[in-house]
Amino acid sequence: TRTRTPARISRKFCTACADETCVFFYEQARELQYFHPKTGKDLYQIQVPDAVLRRREAPSDFVLKSRKKGYRRFWSPEIQDWMPELERAKQAREAALKDVMRALFERFDILVSPTLTAPPLPIDVDPSGDIEIDGVNCGTIRGAWYPFTFPQNLSGHPAITIPCGKTASGLPLGLQIVGKPFDEQGVLNTGLAIQQRAGFDAQPEKWW
Repeated sequence: TRTRTPARISRKFCTACADETCVFFYEQARELQYFHPKTGKDLYQIQVPDAVLRRREAPSDFVLKSRKKGYRRFWSPEIQDWMPELERAKQAREAALKDVMRALFERFDILVSPTLTAPPLPIDVDPSGDIEIDGVNCGTIRGAWYPFTFPQNLSGHPAITIPCGKTASGLPLGLQIVGKPFDEQGVLNTGLAIQQRAGFDAQPEKWW
């Protein structure tokens, strides 16, 4: 089981302690994630994108534990102390999000949004690096390209994406439909009705 949340460290706290690890956390806060396996030693680990490590070395007390494509995972004694607090913060964040979603669905049956903030990215984009949208550096893919989809991962609401047209260059665009808890049928019915009435067609042109 993996649990992930952005690491957020107070600038005042960093200034006060001037600690190498803490300063590293603050400077890379929007790009840090943590995960914990169900069992095993060194329970909490920090997952840092390789793109971050190309800009700055990890703190000297970080011990490399594992790798995945585009990332490295570290452990340190300080991480072990901090992560239980982050886990409690994560649970509080998820509870707050569920409260917001509950209030929304007291007023609405379905929520509709773009699936992504921009058309499909070039195939050679670095998945751990920053992306540009309309010529502006918007940060990492997770926060900049699909901010509309991850809330449902936290709240557990059913959601689908359906075709809703194409860009001028023929790339597909998506529409996200989110429903009330356990109302998968309502989400599917809404998606079918929209596709049938709007005539959305994002079939790619034959290229082979």
